Amino acid sequence: MKKFLTLALLAVSVLTANAESRKWDFTNWSAATIANLNKGASANFSTDAEALNPACGWSDIEKANGNQAAAKGGKIFWEVKAQGNATTGAQLCADGQPIQELDGLLYTNTTNRSLAIAINNGSGYEGASYLYTGSKKKNYFVIPNVKAGAKITMGVESHKTTEARGYELYIVENGKFSTKGTKLMDPDGKANAVPKTYVEQTWQVPEEGLTDTPNEDGTYNVLIYNTNGCHMYFIKVDEGDNMGEARKVAWLHAGGAGLDYAMRPTDGFEYTDIDATTDEVTDESLRSYEAVVVGSDVTAESPAYPTLEKNIAFVPMVNLNNKLFGYTAAADDVTTMTVTDADAGYWTNLTLEDGTFDYASNVSVTLPEKFANDEVIAKQGDAVAIHRHNNGAGKNSYFLLGSDETAVTTYAEWPSLLGNIINEAAQTKRDVTNAAAPSYSLNYADQQTTVSISCATGSSQVYYKVGDGEYQLYSEPLVYTEPVKLTAYAVSEGYLQSEESSKEIDIQSQAAAPVVEIASEEGKSVITITNKEEGAQVYYSFSGQTKTSTAATYAEPVEVTEPGTITAFAVAEGKLQSEAVAVEFAVKGIPEVKDTISHFTANEADWFTNAVVTDADGVSTPLAEAITAGSASGAAKAVYYFGKSAWAYYGSEVDHTETDPETGEEKVIYKPDPKAYKYVSSTSDTDWIIESEGQVITGETNVSASSGIFTGTAGYFAEEAIDEIGGTPSKGKVSFGGKSSGDPYTMRVKSTKTFDGTFDVVTYLSNGGKDDLGIELQKSADGTTWEKVGDLNFSKTQRLYKKTRFHLNEATPVYLRVAQVSGGSKGQLYDIYVIKTAGSTTGIESIPAADAAKNVKVMKFSKNGRLVIQKGNTIYNVAGLKLN
Repeated sequence: MKKFLTLALLAVSVLTANAESRKWDFTNWSAATIANLNKGASANFSTDAEALNPACGWSDIEKANGNQAAAKGGKIFWEVKAQGNATTGAQLCADGQPIQELDGLLYTNTTNRSLAIAINNGSGYEGASYLYTGSKKKNYFVIPNVKAGAKITMGVESHKTTEARGYELYIVENGKFSTKGTKLMDPDGKANAVPKTYVEQTWQVPEEGLTDTPNEDGTYNVLIYNTNGCHMYFIKVDEGDNMGEARKVAWLHAGGAGLDYAMRPTDGFEYTDIDATTDEVTDESLRSYEAVVVGSDVTAESPAYPTLEKNIAFVPMVNLNNKLFGYTAAADDVTTMTVTDADAGYWTNLTLEDGTFDYASNVSVTLPEKFANDEVIAKQGDAVAIHRHNNGAGKNSYFLLGSDETAVTTYAEWPSLLGNIINEAAQTKRDVTNAAAPSYSLNYADQQTTVSISCATGSSQVYYKVGDGEYQLYSEPLVYTEPVKLTAYAVSEGYLQSEESSKEIDIQSQAAAPVVEIASEEGKSVITITNKEEGAQVYYSFSGQTKTSTAATYAEPVEVTEPGTITAFAVAEGKLQSEAVAVEFAVKGIPEVKDTISHFTANEADWFTNAVVTDADGVSTPLAEAITAGSASGAAKAVYYFGKSAWAYYGSEVDHTETDPETGEEKVIYKPDPKAYKYVSSTSDTDWIIESEGQVITGETNVSASSGIFTGTAGYFAEEAIDEIGGTPSKGKVSFGGKSSGDPYTMRVKSTKTFDGTFDVVTYLSNGGKDDLGIELQKSADGTTWEKVGDLNFSKTQRLYKKTRFHLNEATPVYLRVAQVSGGSKGQLYDIYVIKTAGSTTGIESIPAADAAKNVKVMKFSKNGRLVIQKGNTIYNVAGLKLN
C-alpha cells in the first residue's frame, strides 16, 4: 500500500527563528505558476536553445538540442538556465516572477536543465506532480534558519524505480551553502535508507552536540543533497513551540455522546465537539481543523450532513458511520480484518497475526461509484471494510472506518487504530485552492483546426462554451472550419472551480504538397521534386523526416543507386507545412530481395557482456574479468579492451638499415613483433573478431545514432539524406584508436567466415574527430593476403555517419575485413552488413522488383495523422488508421 502525504503550502517570505512550521507542496502548482512556466514552453527547438531562453526561462523540452517533437505538452518544464547561487542561494522564478510554491527555499544548484517541475505527468510514479532534481550528487536547496530539534519530513521517490535514489540532508558548514557539515539522521538517530519507490522520510536537527557554527540567531541552514535523479513531493519543517503539539480535530456527533466518542484516543489530539444536528456547521469551520471525525451517530438527516458530504477532499476526514455517503452493507458476516499492507502506518503498535485481527463486528460495505477506485486498507472476506479516498492525488484524504458499538466495546485496540487513521488523515492536510485553468492545444490542417482542452489538475472535468453560448462538458477534441472564441473552466474534486480561460481559434491554409517523379536508368534512379507552392521551400528525406531541422533542402534532382523511400514536403511563409509525400523507388539491375547473411554490429550484448579479450600470449579472458584485473577498463559506454594506451608494433630485432633520403643518416628498421597481436572476440557473434597489433581498440556499445541529417548539434546524425537509405546504424560502435608514433595502423574488424557469389557489403562509419580517415573494405582468399575493395565514406564533421555500399561478385570464397590504413585516430564503425539474394526478407531492407518504379505508390501523411494512399490520380483514405 502506498502512503502519500500532501501538505498545504505556506509561503514564507521572511524567515526568522520564531517560525514554528513551514510547508512546501509540490503536488498542486498554482495557475499563476503554470502560466509563467508556459511562457518558455516549446521555445527550445533551436540549435542554440539557451540563447532563446533567458534567465527565469523554462521549457517543456528536456534537452538543449531537443526539437519541437520532443515537447512534453506542458506537463514537465526544465529550468533552461540554472538560477542557483552556491554562496547565498537564490529565489527561483519563472518568466521573471517568483515561483510561490518555492518561496522560502533557497536554490543552490548551478547546472542547467537539471531541475524540472512536473505539472501533471502521468508517468507511472507515485503522483503526477512533483519537483524533479536530476543529475547525480548535487546540492539543490537550502532550508534556512532551522531550529535545533526541528524535524524535516519529505516525500521522496527515485526517478528510476529499479534503482535506489533519494536525498541526504546536512547542516550547512560555516554558512557556505556549497559545503556539507553534519549529516542529519532520523529521529531515532539512524540514517534514512535511499529508496527506490515513494517513501516519506523524516530527518531531525540535533538539539545538542552540533559542532557546526550556527547562524547569529542560533538556527542552522539545512542543505538538501540528492544521490541521483529523484522526485520531491513535499517538504515540511516542524520546529519551535509547536513540535509535539496535539492535533486539532473536530468531532461531529448527533447531540449526544456515543460509545465511539467515549472510547476515542486522547493522547496527541485536541478535540472540538461539534453538534451535527444544528445549522452552524460551515465549510470554513470544518476546513480550519487538521482533521474531521464523523461520529457513528451522525445520520443522513442531520442538518450538517450536506456540508460534510461537500467537504470530502476539502478537509481530511475520518467517517465512522458506514451508513452515510452511499455505502451499502455487504452480506458477509466475517469479522476478521485482513490488511493489505501490514507495514503501513495504520497498524503502528497494533497486534497483527499474519496480517489479520478480529474486529468483533462485520462492517464491510459495497463502495459507491464515488469511491469505487479507492485504496482498500482492509477487507472482511472479499468485501471492503476500511478504505482511503484521495491517496497520492495531492488532496485531503478521506477514510471509512466503520465503528459500531460491538467493534468499539469489544476490539481492545480500537482507540489505537482510530488514532493511527486520524494521524494519517491529518498528515494530508492542504489548503483548498482553485483547479488550474484549462489550457488549449491546437492542431492545424488545411482550413480546419482541431482543439484539445486539458487541465493540469488531475481528474478534472472541463466545461467550455463557444462565443456567448451555453457551457457544455468537454469530452473529445473539437473541430472547427471557421474562427471561434472558446472559453472554458475546470472542476475537480477537492479543488475550487478554476478561473475561466479563453482562446481565439484561427483557421489556416496549407501549402500545396510537392510532386515527386522517378526516372529509372540502369543501375540508378534520378528523383525530381517539383514545387507546387509559389515561394515555398521543399525538403526531403530518406528516413521519413517531416521536420525542417532533420530533412535536407531540395535544390536539384537527386541521384540514387539503391532503392528506398523518399519523403518530401513544402514550407511556405504564412501557411501550414504541406502534407508529406512518400514515394517508394526502385533501381534497375538490383535483385528483388536482399537478405542479411552476416552482420557485425558493435552492440553491448556481443561486444561488452559476451566479449572475450585475447592478449599477446594467447591468453583469453572474459572482458568482465579483464576489467576487474585491470588489463581492460571502462564500461559499456566506453570500454578500452587493452587499455587506453597504444602498444609497440615493432620488436627489438633489427630487420635492416636504410639511408634517410633527406638527412643522409642511416636508419635502423626493426622487425614487427609477432607478440604484438591481440584481438577481441564474442561468444555470441562468432562471425567477426576485432584485432590489432598496437592500435587502441575502444568499444562504445550503448551509443545510438539519431534519425535525420545533420542539425548543427552534437548528435550522431547522417551527414546527408542519402546516407539514410536503408535505415540508420545499429546501436553501438567500435572506434579505431591511437597508435604509437611511427607505427602503422593495425586495427581491423575481420570476418571469421567466407562469402562468395553475388553479394553486397554495407558499412556505416562515423568520425569522432575532424581529420581524414583512411579506412578500407578489404577481401582475402586465404585470410593472410588482403586486397583493397574500396574506401569507406566518412565525414569531416565530428560524430556524423556515412554509409558505403560495395557490390561484389566472387567466384571463390573470400574473407572480409574493415581495416584502417591511414588518417586520424577517431574512426567509429557501427555496422558491417553482408547481404545477399535469398528467398526471405530478414535483411536490413526489402528491395522492390526493378519494374516497381513503373507503378509507384505515393503515401501522404496529413497533419492530423491520417494515412492517405494515392495511386496515379486516385486517392484512397485509409479509414480509422492513424499514425503514432
